[in-house]
Amino acid sequence: MLTNRRAIAVGACALVLHGVKGLPRRIAPEAAFPGGGARRSRDGIAFRQYGTGLETVEVSGREVVSVVLALVQALPTLTRDQAVACLDSALNQGLIRTEDLARIRGQLVNRKGSLAVIAVLPLTDGRAESPPESHARLRCHDAGIAPDDLQRDFFDARGRFLGRADLVWYLGDGRWLIVEIDSHEFHGADRQVRRDATRQNGLVGEGQNIVLRFFPGHVTGGHFAGEVAQILRQEGWRPGRELPPRPSRRRAAGTR
Repeated sequence: MLTNRRAIAVGACALVLHGVKGLPRRIAPEAAFPGGGARRSRDGIAFRQYGTGLETVEVSGREVVSVVLALVQALPTLTRDQAVACLDSALNQGLIRTEDLARIRGQLVNRKGSLAVIAVLPLTDGRAESPPESHARLRCHDAGIAPDDLQRDFFDARGRFLGRADLVWYLGDGRWLIVEIDSHEFHGADRQVRRDATRQNGLVGEGQNIVLRFFPGHVTGGHFAGEVAQILRQEGWRPGRELPPRPSRRRAAGTR
């Protein structure tokens, strides 16, 4: 795209430009040309030849395929975790809607590597706010302990907002197992450390909830799901238990 103003960003490159998260750290540069024009791939740049009528939008003055089309092009090249994280991110940011998943599925049919991708579409959830949260949810799904709820608000007895929990399991009698996934390995700012501590103290302060916090390295390290499963066994959790209604976001007098 730097050397040819007519080039159109496609696949994973287009997803990067749209701001979709969850992609691998390194991706191969990909571009296409209007009208399905052919070019020889060179210098590590893959030139794709697509039929006419590419669905494109303008991003920072350059032509990029739409998010839906970029997902169709990129998903078969990604791992399951990367594919789900990208779909979660696109949904969470409002770049696609839930009904777009059916459109993506339809366009994936008969593409190379599409069967594996189509199988993971039902695992997507736009409530996930980061790729590590998506990965943690998938680890739990694989272990047979899928969370009962995501991004659930919690309040204290006086109605003051304590925080929104990433992954939760209902233990019965108003008790919850809350799992927090910190998106960054290091929280160097004192303000962030104090906020995290206050939030966690509030969630466990009344003795009803169990709070576990993990970094992304814990999720990928192989022990995360086992630790969560052990707590659930100890607390007698069972899937399918009726959950209390999701509380509305309240605001106590004198607090922000």
